[in-house]
Amino acid sequence: MKGMTETSPVSYQTTLQSPLRKRIETVGTILPHTKAKIVKPGTTEILPIGQRGELCVAGYLLQKGISVYHVDLTHRILGERSENKGSDDP
Repeated sequence: MKGMTETSPVSYQTTLQSPLRKRIETVGTILPHTKAKIVKPGTTEILPIGQRGELCVAGYLLQKGISVYHVDLTHRILGERSENKGSDDP
């Protein structure tokens, strides 16, 4: 399964124009052309807002390729990947 090190290197960001509260209390806003969801760990079940879970990110920012150790789990969590780009379905 991929970790945040495969997001090259960020998926969320704040700016100097962001309100101070947003800059110090959040991870920011998801980057353009990127998708994310929070799932129950070990599943693909999307959790309601405010619940803790595992962050799944998809888009151009992911490294090409998947884990050779957990291919089935990676495909189940992230979905099938295109040969030419990162996953389009978090």
